[in-house]
Amino acid sequence: MRTQQKLNIATIILSLIAGGLLYVKITDYYQLSNIWVDQPDTYLKNYILILWILVGALILSDLIWFYLRSKDLDAKTWLDFGFLIVVLGGCVFQFTQTPNYKSYYETPFSVSATSVEKQVNSKSFNPYKDFPIYFYRKTDSSYKTVHNLIRQFSLEKEYDLASIDLATLEKKLGKKRYNIVIKNAKVTSNNAIFFKYYNNKSDARRTTFNNLQNTKNLETALNFIDNN
Repeated sequence: MRTQQKLNIATIILSLIAGGLLYVKITDYYQLSNIWVDQPDTYLKNYILILWILVGALILSDLIWFYLRSKDLDAKTWLDFGFLIVVLGGCVFQFTQTPNYKSYYETPFSVSATSVEKQVNSKSFNPYKDFPIYFYRKTDSSYKTVHNLIRQFSLEKEYDLASIDLATLEKKLGKKRYNIVIKNAKVTSNNAIFFKYYNNKSDARRTTFNNLQNTKNLETALNFIDNN
């Protein structure tokens, strides 16, 4: 088999591999970023930009090959093949640099003090709007640990939780309204989850889990939410 024919076969195979890698990663990007990404950062924007640049480079390489494939083997043909190797290398590198899309997702997500007040004080329950509310105090020493565990649960179960800092809640509502919300929500600690749900009889119920810095209490709260 002539060298030109071997080069043509190799070009086709490598182009298909590069195209397949790009298709998988670009498809993943648009599907997963649509689900998980609220605000893409510079890294994520550059990642998809490089993928599309590689698509353009691959198309250019294939167009050059298509023009040169029937001509005599010369330096241009080898240069184009070398260019294809570089493009394939870029595709493989990007394939191994897959972003952690879930890390961009905000959960527990922040809600306003007035929406918390409305949900807690209301006796009705809307399962499509009333998310579990995670009350926390950011200055509490256990905040980061509890927040990370709740976030991990939320991502794994794909179940969103709302959240608000107790200090923010008091500042926005004022002392009197704040005390009413805290009393109605039965929040007695710096880490708590308020949860509305339907029981087996389809009656609206509410419950509160306090002291979530205690691992057992946190597990009980998350298991209860998962089962209801």
